Amino acid sequence: MRSRWMTLVWVVAGMLAAGCGGPAVVRYEEELERTPPSAVHAVHEVRLVQLMRDLDRLRDERLPKALDVDVERRRQLREVERVARAMAESATLIAAAVPAGLAPEERQEFLALADTLKSRSEALATDAGRLTAPQRRERLVEIDRTCGHCHARFRIPGGRDGRS
Repeated sequence: MRSRWMTLVWVVAGMLAAGCGGPAVVRYEEELERTPPSAVHAVHEVRLVQLMRDLDRLRDERLPKALDVDVERRRQLREVERVARAMAESATLIAAAVPAGLAPEERQEFLALADTLKSRSEALATDAGRLTAPQRRERLVEIDRTCGHCHARFRIPGGRDGRS
């Protein structure tokens, strides 16, 4: 009788765990779709902070010494591709929300950086499976540098995510 009770507890716990995150993610994505283009960058800030953390984690991640390195490699490739595609999507939205008050040459520079972020992210997503681990890491570093350059140039120092 006790084993049946424990099985039921684990099944219910598994169902609850599987449901966690689903509705919140859906609500977040729906909110992004309803947001006017001029406010998208601000709404995407939370997502961008998480994506940057994901990029940082992926850049510094090391392969395990376990025998199933191939399984881990495929998992990491999927994760790199997911984050890179999400960054490319966000770069498109960033380009659509150019900060007000920029001079024409600053506007051009901002759009060029957004385009660079998008193209580098798309290239990484496309090429991730053909690149070696050091090559993937270098591409992640390039994407991070692009973000850092834009933040240093166009963001207010001490922003909410701690980046300048």
